[in-house]
Amino acid sequence: MAAIESFAIPVPAELIGAARTWAERDAVSVEQFVRRAIEETIAARQDAAYLADRASRGSVADLDRILAKAGAEPPAPGDEIPEGWVSGK
Repeated sequence: MAAIESFAIPVPAELIGAARTWAERDAVSVEQFVRRAIEETIAARQDAAYLADRASRGSVADLDRILAKAGAEPPAPGDEIPEGWVSGK
């Protein structure tokens, strides 16, 4: 298990109150709620960085090359785009 480190940070009373409310709703301690919030924020930022990196390596030429391999067959039954789903159609 990773080492546990504690630190104190100033938090506005309104934010602590909201954290207490949500922690109670989730049936966890405020500490668990805050730890989860930190974990989720870090995970979201890591995901965004990963996706940005992947997007930076893509190109329209690659997309066109890949789509050209798809062929011109109509979609299989059930794979059609629902009517009204795409604007302008």
